[in-house]
Amino acid sequence: MRVTLQVDGFDDVVRRLKATQDSVEARNIERVLLNYGARPIRDEWKRRAPRGQTGNLQKGIVAKVGKRRFAQAIGTVLAATNAPHSYLVLLGTKAHRIAAKTKRALKFGDRWAKSVKHPGAKANNFTEEGLAAVLPDIQRDIPEGFRILIETGLTKK
Repeated sequence: MRVTLQVDGFDDVVRRLKATQDSVEARNIERVLLNYGARPIRDEWKRRAPRGQTGNLQKGIVAKVGKRRFAQAIGTVLAATNAPHSYLVLLGTKAHRIAAKTKRALKFGDRWAKSVKHPGAKANNFTEEGLAAVLPDIQRDIPEGFRILIETGLTKK
């Protein structure tokens, strides 16, 4: 599951910043979007994600910057979960049978069986719930981050 931030009028902001000040680089804008956009989503997802035995689902949730393309910086800052089993948690599973393939029997706890019936798992869409929880804050904080960037970042050489 990936969430890509989209801000209306962002391209105009980037063009104006680039035209007025050469010291503004893509990484400054990406840093604002990462700090005020993707990281809050990542933190909320980690808080809401179920913790299994290994914790790999929570460990696999990241906020990152993709390829640096100045005009498309908004499309490359994202929050994502790269755990291979995340889709099973998000979408759930149907009831199904698990059978021994390479051995004669399976061991579950202290019991042995040739096959067992898994009851399935209920879907847990923690990503959608987490995004809905932090979206108002993100919509408020990203413009504030750009204001800070313009006031402080443009004056630095």
